[in-house]
Formats: sequence, structure tokens, C-alpha cells
Amino acid sequence: MSGIDMTEAERPHVIRHARGKRPQFYDTPGMDQAMSMIMVLANEMAVLRDRLDSAERVAKASGLDLAAGIEALELDQAALEEREERRQDFMRRLSTCN
Repeated sequence: MSGIDMTEAERPHVIRHARGKRPQFYDTPGMDQAMSMIMVLANEMAVLRDRLDSAERVAKASGLDLAAGIEALELDQAALEEREERRQDFMRRLSTCN
């Protein structure tokens, strides 16, 4: 039977949430939390870069100069506020990585 045909009951048990204290890898206080934050940031950056690469490729295939359009873009207040909200959400997620 392929993995695609498996029903929920046939799947092996998977632990969805770890229990107990997080493992500690560094002796320096706060270093584990800092590394966790760095890893979240690195993941966000990788996803962002992939999405930007995709957008650039789609635009190029459509004959659009995306880079020039981005450089010339002027955001209105609503767009600026939306970006700030997104930044604040990101910072909240970073600060809860402990």
C-alpha cells in the first residue's frame, strides 16, 4: 500500500507536541533561546528568498522588469501599516522561541 492510500488509522503514531523541558545545548544562559531565535530568522529568510526568486522568475517569463518596479514603488499609509503589523507579528514569534 502506498503512503498516499493510508488512512488516519493506518498511519504510525506521531508525537505532535513534545512534552517536558526543552533540551539545553549551551552552558551560557540564554544561548539556547538566542540560537532558537536565529534559526527562526534563518528559516524566515530562506522562505522569503524562495518567494522572491519565484516572483522574479514569473515576472521575467511575463516580460516584466520586476526589479525596476520594486525600486520605483511608493507605498501608501495602509500598506506601511500592514508591513508594520507583519513585522510586529514576526518579532512576537521570535520572542516566544524559548
